[in-house]
Amino acid sequence: MAEIYILNSQDHLITTLSEETGLQATHFREELNGLPDQPFSFTINAEVEEAKYVLEENQVVFKDKEGELRLFVIKELDDSDDVSGAVTTAFCEPAFMELKENIIVDSRFVNRPALEVLTAVLQGTRWTGSVEVELGQYTTNFYYETSIDAIWTIMEIWGGEFKDTVEFNGNQITARKIRILARRGLDSGKRFEIGYNMQEIQRTILSYPTTAIYGRGSSLNNDNSEGDNEDVALTRYLDFADVVWRKSSGDPVDKPAGQKWVGDPDALQKYGREHNGQLLHREAEWQNGDYDDPTELLKATWEQLQRVKCPEINYRLAAHMLEVIAGYEHEKVSLGDTARAIDRKFSRPIEIQARVIAMEYDLLDIEESAVVEMGQALSVHGYDDRLDKVVRQINDNRGKWDEAARPIDGSRYPNIVPPVPPNVKATGLFAAVLVEWDFDYILTYIQGYEVYASEVKGFLPSPETMVYRGMGNSFSYTFEPNKQLYFRVRAFNYHGRFSLYSQEVTAMTARIISDDILFGPEIAAELKELSKTAQLLADNSLSGKELVDGSIIAEKIAQGIIEMGHLKPGIIDLDKFADETLEQIRDTAKEYTEEEIQEIRESIQEELKKKAGLEFVEGKFKFSDAKLIELDQIAEDLKRDVGSVEGTVSSMTLDLDEAKAQLKLNAIELENVDETLTSHETQLEVNSRAIAARATKDELNTLTGTVTKLRGDFEFSATGLRTEFSSLSKTVTDNKTNVESQLATIKEMQSTFETTVNGLKATVSSVETIADKASRDVTQITVRANELTQTVGQFTKQSFCY
Repeated sequence: MAEIYILNSQDHLITTLSEETGLQATHFREELNGLPDQPFSFTINAEVEEAKYVLEENQVVFKDKEGELRLFVIKELDDSDDVSGAVTTAFCEPAFMELKENIIVDSRFVNRPALEVLTAVLQGTRWTGSVEVELGQYTTNFYYETSIDAIWTIMEIWGGEFKDTVEFNGNQITARKIRILARRGLDSGKRFEIGYNMQEIQRTILSYPTTAIYGRGSSLNNDNSEGDNEDVALTRYLDFADVVWRKSSGDPVDKPAGQKWVGDPDALQKYGREHNGQLLHREAEWQNGDYDDPTELLKATWEQLQRVKCPEINYRLAAHMLEVIAGYEHEKVSLGDTARAIDRKFSRPIEIQARVIAMEYDLLDIEESAVVEMGQALSVHGYDDRLDKVVRQINDNRGKWDEAARPIDGSRYPNIVPPVPPNVKATGLFAAVLVEWDFDYILTYIQGYEVYASEVKGFLPSPETMVYRGMGNSFSYTFEPNKQLYFRVRAFNYHGRFSLYSQEVTAMTARIISDDILFGPEIAAELKELSKTAQLLADNSLSGKELVDGSIIAEKIAQGIIEMGHLKPGIIDLDKFADETLEQIRDTAKEYTEEEIQEIRESIQEELKKKAGLEFVEGKFKFSDAKLIELDQIAEDLKRDVGSVEGTVSSMTLDLDEAKAQLKLNAIELENVDETLTSHETQLEVNSRAIAARATKDELNTLTGTVTKLRGDFEFSATGLRTEFSSLSKTVTDNKTNVESQLATIKEMQSTFETTVNGLKATVSSVETIADKASRDVTQITVRANELTQTVGQFTKQSFCY
C-alpha cells in the first residue's frame, strides 16, 4: 500500500496519507535530466482529519517505483466541492528547487573533477552531492548564478545523469542528496508490444530541421579608432571563419577558410530546399558567449547542428508495469532504460530502439497507470531562453572585455585522432565487471576514454549506453549477478575527436550457486528431505504423541537410528513396542564385564580427545592451550589494529601476473562500532587451473570479552568443488547475569562439502567445551558430528554424539 508522509517545514512528520485515510489519487512524472511542468500532485478527501495538514510549504515524502525516497514541497492548492464530495488537490515541486534560492557570487574552477565542483555549489545549503562515476576534469565558472543552474551546467560540461533522493528515519528527514550517476536505467533488451505489455502508443513528429548553422561566440572588443559609436563596436562576436576542417585529416566535414557557417551534407541531401538545380541549406544562427576560441566554437556549433538537423520524434506509451506482479520482476522498466517499441499496424511501422526519457504514474496503481515516453523531448515549441542566455553571457564575460592572460588549456595539445584502445578485456566479479585496457603515457594528446555497456550482443554504442567517461584505463561496472554483459571502449583527445570503437568484449557477473545448480534437481530434493528428517530427530523433538502402540519395531532401532538423546524422558513404555521387538530385545540383551566397560570407557575418552582436541591428564580432560592462545591472540590483534579506528576503514590490493595467468585480490575492512571490534578479510586467487577464495571475520566484544573467529574456504577446479566453513569462539561472561564467569565456554563448529564426478561428501561437526579458566579443567563437553556420502550406487550417513 502506497503511503505519502506529510512533514512540516522543520522536517518533522505530522501525518501519513494512504487510501485508508482519504488519499484518492496521485500523479508523479519524472524526466531524464529535466524538470516537468507538473512533477507531482495528489488529491485527498477534504473531509478527513488528515486533510488539515495538506498546507502550502509543508513537505511530502514518498517512495518512487524504484523504492527510493523522494522529497517535494506543496506549492499550490485547489479546493473544490461537488456532488461527489469535497476534495483538495496539492501541486508540488521538487524540494531541490530550493537551490534556486542560493546564489553563487563568483566561483572559478580550472581542470577540476565534477565532485569538487558539485560540493562547492552546494556549500551553505541543506543538500549534499555525490558523483558516482569518473567524469574527468574540466573548467568552468559561476558568476551570480543559482546553485540549481550550476548543477545543470555541471552535467552539460562533465556529463552524467541526475537524481535527487532523501533519507528518512520514519519521523524526520536526515539527509538530502543530489546524485550524479553514470546513467540511469539499463539496456536489457526490454520490448514493448501492443497486446502484451503496451495498451496504447502515440507517435509525435515535429519536423523543423536545420542543415547549416552560423556559430558565434564571445563578444569582441573592436578598435574604435575612427570614432564610431562605442556601442556599435560591441556588436561583433567571435566566429570560426579562419578555421579549416578537412575530412581527409579526420574532421567530420570539409569547411574552407572564410566560411562562417558549418553544414551537414547528409542533412542537406535529405532536407535541403531545391532551387535552380541545387539544394539550399536551411540555416540558423547559434550563439554561446562561453566560447572565446574559434576552434572550440566550431566544434560546439557542429555538435549543436547534430542535435537539430533531424525532425524530433517522441513516442508516448500507455504501458503495463508487469514488474509488480510476482514472477514478472524481469519486466521492470526504469527511467533511462534503453528499450524497444514495436507496432506494425501503421503503414509506416513503429520499430524503434530509444531511451525512456520520461515516466509518469499513480503511486496507488503503478501497474495500470504508467505512461512511458521514449525518443526525444519535444523542444521546438519550448521555452525561448535566448534572453536568459544574453544575460548570462554578459555576466560570464564581464572579465573578458579587457584582454587578459588565460591558463593553458587543452587547445595546446596536438589535434591527432587517438588510436583504438588496445588489449581491452572484461573480467567478471561478484556483482560487477572490471573492464581494462592498455594506457600509453606517450600519447599525451589523449584526454580520456569512454566505456559503453549493454546486455545485448553486437550492440551499437550510443550516448544511452555510455557508462564511463574519464582519464583512467579501467572501470568497474556494478551490475546484477548472473548477467552477461558486453563492452566497447574508445578514446578521445582534447579537441573532441574520437578513436574508432574497440572490438566487443564480454564477461559475466558471478553466478549465485543454488542447490539445484550445484547438485542437480534430484540430489537437491533428496538433501532437502534429509534436512527435514534431521530436524524431526533433533534433541527432545519426539514426544509420546508421535508414538502409537506397536509403532517401534526392531528395524526402527537397528544401527542406532533412534538414540535416547532424541527422545524426551519418560515417553516410551512397553505399549509402544511391537511384541516381536520386545522378544528380540530380550534375546539380544547382554551383561557387560568390568573389563569390557573399561575398554568402552577408554574408547570413548580417546574419541573425545580426537574429536574435541582435548588432553587427558591425571584422569581429567584439560582444554588445549593452543586454542585458547589462538583466541587470546585474536583479541590482542583486534585491540591493536582496530581499537584506534573510528567507524569503518577499508583497503584493497590487486596483483595481476599476465605471464603466469594469475590474479590475486585481497580486501580488508576494519570496523569499530558499539564496543565491538571487527576485522573482515577476503582473499581471491584465480589462475588457469583453479579458483580459490577465503573469507575471514574476527570479532571481539570489548564489554563481554567474547571472541569469535569465522572462516570460509572455497576451491573450484576441473576435478571438483570443495567448501569449508568453521567457527571458533570463546565466551567468558554468563549470559543470564552478564557478569564475568570463572568458566570459559569454547565452541567449535565446522562443515565441509566436497563434490567430484564420482559423488559428493558432506560433514558437519560441533564441539562445545566448558573449562575452568585458571586450571583448564574441562567441566562439560558436548560433541556432535554427522557425515553424508553419496555416490552413484551408495548413500551412507554416520552420526556421532556425546
